[in-house]
Amino acid sequence: MPHLPYGSAIINTGSVVGLRGSDNLPDYAMTKGGIHAFTRSLASNLIPRGIQR
Repeated sequence: MPHLPYGSAIINTGSVVGLRGSDNLPDYAMTKGGIHAFTRSLASNLIPRGIQR
C-alpha cells in the first residue's frame, strides 16, 4: 500500500447477494461475499494509515 497516501479510500463493488446469499446464484454470492469480507478486513488493518473503505 505504499502508493496510497494518508486519507485515501478503497472502493470495491459488492452486491446485496453477497450479504444475503442466493438460492440460484451460489457462486456469485460467494465471490461477492468474499469481496465484502476482504474489504472489511483490509480496512481494519489500514485504519492507522487513515485509509478508509
